[in-house]
Amino acid sequence: MNSIKASFYILNIFAIADGQSDPSEITVIFDFLAENFEGEFNLEEEVIFLDSLSLEEKMQVFNEAAIYLKNNVSLRSKINLVEYILDLIVADNRLEKQEIQLLDYLGQIWGIDTEQLLREKLNS
Repeated sequence: MNSIKASFYILNIFAIADGQSDPSEITVIFDFLAENFEGEFNLEEEVIFLDSLSLEEKMQVFNEAAIYLKNNVSLRSKINLVEYILDLIVADNRLEKQEIQLLDYLGQIWGIDTEQLLREKLNS
């Protein structure tokens, strides 16, 4: 696991949290990758990997990625990722219960008040 994979896994799992991935959500993922990472990353390989997993396995990957980032990146980097997650979950003009629950869960792991950040995002 590394920062780019962990971030991609989290974003991708958020994109499908409501049961489907919208093209506007995929755009947010590409924007995040383009603006935050350079170097080697095999997007196709990672998509195939995630697509091969069951929901339970995806949640295990989500947990591993969240814990990896908790222990290996700065608070500012985690908040930056949360800001992209917020862009992603509102990109399809729908905010689903599963997305909010997943956001709250991530916030608990990272010790970030994601509920407050979501309120600010919705009020902007």
